[in-house]
Amino acid sequence: MLENLLPPKEDTDALVSFYLNGLEQIHRIRSQDPTMTALILAMISISTCATTYSAEATSIPTRYHAMCARWIYACEEWLKQQSPKRRKIVYYQVSCLVYIAKRVAMIGKKRWCKETSSLIQDAVTDGLHCNSSSSTDTPYAREMKRRIWATLRELALQNAFEYGRPTLLHNINSDISPPINADDDEFTESSKETPTSAPLETYTLTSYQVHSARTWDLRLDISERLFSKRSSEGLSYDEVLRYTHEITQAIEAIPSWKVEDAATEKKSESSIVANAFCIFQLKECILALHRPYLQRNDGRYWLSETVCYHTSLDILLLNSRLAELGCQNLATVRNDLLLASLSLVRIIMLQPKLSNSVMTANSGSTIDLLERCVPSMEDKHLRCFHSELWCFITMHAAIMLLKVHLEKESYQTAKAICARRFLDLHYRQIERQKMSVPNQWCLTPPGLFRPYLY
Repeated sequence: MLENLLPPKEDTDALVSFYLNGLEQIHRIRSQDPTMTALILAMISISTCATTYSAEATSIPTRYHAMCARWIYACEEWLKQQSPKRRKIVYYQVSCLVYIAKRVAMIGKKRWCKETSSLIQDAVTDGLHCNSSSSTDTPYAREMKRRIWATLRELALQNAFEYGRPTLLHNINSDISPPINADDDEFTESSKETPTSAPLETYTLTSYQVHSARTWDLRLDISERLFSKRSSEGLSYDEVLRYTHEITQAIEAIPSWKVEDAATEKKSESSIVANAFCIFQLKECILALHRPYLQRNDGRYWLSETVCYHTSLDILLLNSRLAELGCQNLATVRNDLLLASLSLVRIIMLQPKLSNSVMTANSGSTIDLLERCVPSMEDKHLRCFHSELWCFITMHAAIMLLKVHLEKESYQTAKAICARRFLDLHYRQIERQKMSVPNQWCLTPPGLFRPYLY
């Protein structure tokens, strides 16, 4: 029984509250009154690994780290029992939550692309991608379907850019309207009409999806030109520059959504996260456009090096800013921090030894910034009971490699520093595991979660 996996009520309430106050405003998934146990288990699976207060050893999420994979497994079993002939919105709600939980917990990363592709196929089969399928639905049901489709396509496109792969979205013609810019309390399941959408400058808990929809065609077009084999010709450099200009304009058009009322502190924090995610997904496009030109021995492409350098810096600075505000852990659903770090290291290492370029001159401050971001990677691992160390190892090793290249450390010293940092994190993880719920819930059969851990 799923109910047997739920923590005590006060702990469950705390974990659900974290999800609703955090990632729910990015990926609008839940129904307005989620009562199903599967929904709750999926939400709290995210909370155990993405909570802002995970560094506190005594916090509620820390105590349930060991349960995350088991909750995910239980939800997947529930999903398998649902009939493909009568899939309801709750099926997609739980599916999206389970997928996000896997991302924040670093579970089954090699299967992420396959899972979003399968969800897109199911959604197209059920007509979530078109307006005509919802003609008999209530205004509430139509809006929920818009939000689910918006979530599904963003998750799939994110994988396309992070892995450099084509997506099924390149072959789908969707005419569904974007979600309306309205808060949840403006309509209910019994509402006869859809509420009026607020101006773009007005922040609501759906603002991220609404604003993302404005750049959707641009980002999808870029991904198809970069990753799809159907494209007979590669991008010309003039097209790369044109796309870069359009993306830059889109970034400048993102509202700041400042919430001045002190009574809405939580909403103000949410608006900062929504603004950051809008920026991340657009800067991700810029890096994807210009990375192929970094190692070409042609002076015509110097601009790509400069663009990648400043874009990567911006991503790291924004992550650092979120960390200062206590919001950075919400960004673990994306891999921008690691990708930007590797781009920066690569660019600096491409500079000639005696170069007087800005990249070389500022290499010391760049290393300082990279090292300020390393704790975010460490914390990501500590929060993920079943995760691997690959993000942390990759980022820290890249920084040490850069120090060796700049002759700030010897090769042997750099290896020793990496080993010590790795062991320190390993022992901290062991101590954190000891603080997780020590009862029969965690006693799973050997190999039960092995399919996920690669």
